Amino acid sequence: MHAKETKKVQRETSESMSGVTTYVLKKPIKFGEEIIEKIVIQPPKAKHLRKMPLQPSPDDIMNLISVLSGTSSAELGELESVDYYELLNCMGKLLADGLEIGEKA
Repeated sequence: MHAKETKKVQRETSESMSGVTTYVLKKPIKFGEEIIEKIVIQPPKAKHLRKMPLQPSPDDIMNLISVLSGTSSAELGELESVDYYELLNCMGKLLADGLEIGEKA
């Protein structure tokens, strides 16, 4: 990823001191009468990860995002592809940041 792209992703996602990550959608979702402009993801805990396969599929990760954000699978199903892939990337980074270098799962 180029420096310009890295800055862009940092502006679109922010992490608070409590570990909550907010992703601002590039293309907001209209779901019924509601317009969803951002997805707020709580930090995953062991109870969320126990049943996750060691090599999760994109569907596994989207299901986890649904649980951690309180956003329904139906709502997430309306994401534009650009937001879908950015959210997968964002969640992958959150999961990867959970282990320190040299630690084993």
